[in-house]
Amino acid sequence: MNKTYSKTTAHRMSWLALFFCTIAFTSCKDKAREALVVEVAKRMEGENKYLQKNNESLRQSLWALMNQEISGLQMDSLERLADSFHVRTDRFAWALDSLKTKETAANEAALFAAYRSFNQAYQDFKHGVTDSFTMGPDAENSTDFTNLDEEHFRQKYFQGKDKLSLHLRALLLQSDILVQERTLLKNVYTALSPFCNFGYDDPVAVAVPRKYAYSKGDSVEINVIVARLPTRFNGTVEIEGKVIDINRGVFTYKRKITEKPGTYEVSIMVNMRYGKKEIRHLPAKVSFEVR
Repeated sequence: MNKTYSKTTAHRMSWLALFFCTIAFTSCKDKAREALVVEVAKRMEGENKYLQKNNESLRQSLWALMNQEISGLQMDSLERLADSFHVRTDRFAWALDSLKTKETAANEAALFAAYRSFNQAYQDFKHGVTDSFTMGPDAENSTDFTNLDEEHFRQKYFQGKDKLSLHLRALLLQSDILVQERTLLKNVYTALSPFCNFGYDDPVAVAVPRKYAYSKGDSVEINVIVARLPTRFNGTVEIEGKVIDINRGVFTYKRKITEKPGTYEVSIMVNMRYGKKEIRHLPAKVSFEVR
């Protein structure tokens, strides 16, 4: 994981260094500068998408892990902290996405508020784990992302008034969010996994939304994992009355958001079959926001 992060960070910093050095030490024309910014932005967008996919897999793995028996401990509190962290991470990402290339004092203030909320959930989740388990240091975090006050936050992510500079800095902020999320999820997973009892307890359905905050017109995506499964799955998963097919051990449900702004809950039912007659029903549910 450290190697993957190092490559991602090295690529990102090399393109940023190229961009800012070119601006500072050459007399390139506006069109050449614009082309360079666009190229750097494309590279960062690709790296951020890779990080995002990686984090989605980590979320699913962590949720499945937290539904194991862990040395007789109650996992409810950690699950609540994890849920809060995921929700606030997605709210932060949503606030950043809604900003796009428009810079206003109101947008900056809203984004900093989301940043502070994210940091609080990050610290709560981390401390909730370290109270019971030994968790490695955040070795992958080379920046003090969680310690910025409002002034330094603005300086780092809102310098430059033109749209291209704002877009590039928004991508930098998105990358910092994703790296911070991945580091914590990986460290939590590593801390919990040695204490898990895999495959010997009753199965449980774990439902994980791809993200927790959406805009109208987006596609909501829900993944369902059957954890603690001692044998090959034999049954169905129903979400909103629709039977979902399994793909690589995960049931994925997608549909367009049609709801008005608010918080919504989706009920899920996993129907497991043992032999020809015995059927077991495993309920699950997820909630998401439309903003």
